Amino acid sequence: MRPFRLIFLLTILSSASVSGVAQTCTGSLGDPVVDQNFGVGTNVISIGPPLPPGVTTLQYSSDPCEENGDAYGITSFIRGCHAGTWQDVYRDHTGDSNGYFMVINGPSLPEVVYTQTVTGSTLCPNTTYQFAAYIMNILKLTDSTANWVLPNLTFSIETPAGKVLKTITIGDIPETTEPVWNQYGTFFTSPSDGSDVCNYSGLNLS
Repeated sequence: MRPFRLIFLLTILSSASVSGVAQTCTGSLGDPVVDQNFGVGTNVISIGPPLPPGVTTLQYSSDPCEENGDAYGITSFIRGCHAGTWQDVYRDHTGDSNGYFMVINGPSLPEVVYTQTVTGSTLCPNTTYQFAAYIMNILKLTDSTANWVLPNLTFSIETPAGKVLKTITIGDIPETTEPVWNQYGTFFTSPSDGSDVCNYSGLNLS
């Protein structure tokens, strides 16, 4: 089993002013240009809808404790999954008890777990941005999970034509005794012509 969960956040390094999708292309690290989350439920025990087509190659499950690999769920709460080998998680990384997060029972082969296109009108050309995600390995650190495969993510930021602007592999994410969110990310420079940028996160378990 290879479960983990993630929320994506794209922040700008060199914009101090953001209004809607407009921005001033000067300054220092500022407010997020794109702040992607998975929505909010109506209570602390809530199941969210599947992601739009083309966002992930994983299969949606309405059961966040899904037994099968290659599956994901959107939920605000997990408890008692897989005979207690998964963490009990009661809120997303923001602390919102109603906030949805994405739970993944990892695939046997590398998959694209989440992809999003950020349009050229959102990003300033030839500007440095930070791409970051909050991620948790929800395996508990116990003797029974000692030999389980750890999640390993690769972030790849590309143009629509497939030109790679930046790629980074964050390495194996270790188990913990308690639920812990960590932020992982990288900086990249947008194309000088202001063309769209596709932000990908690929799951690498090899």
